[in-house]
Amino acid sequence: EADGKVTGLRKQHVDTGMGLERVAALLQGVPTNYDTDLFQPLIAAIQKNSKGVLAYSGSYNADAALDQAYRRLADHARMISVCLADGVFPSTRYYPYK
Repeated sequence: EADGKVTGLRKQHVDTGMGLERVAALLQGVPTNYDTDLFQPLIAAIQKNSKGVLAYSGSYNADAALDQAYRRLADHARMISVCLADGVFPSTRYYPYK
């Protein structure tokens, strides 16, 4: 607030670190967050454990549904790791400001 008072947000949510990912992409000189060393190991693990599925090609074309699925899984894996690290588990609620 203008007077220096800190007020909790009305809605609580997880910060997935998107700022970190953008900075990593810039520093690593890659075109997208998914090309960074934050996401490439996740994409490689998904690919390794997806038997009979084509490899990730990094396509952003409208018809690249498989690559979209790889990125979606990698995004969710990253998000759940942040939640777990913050102590947020599926059976709990986390209220850091209370």
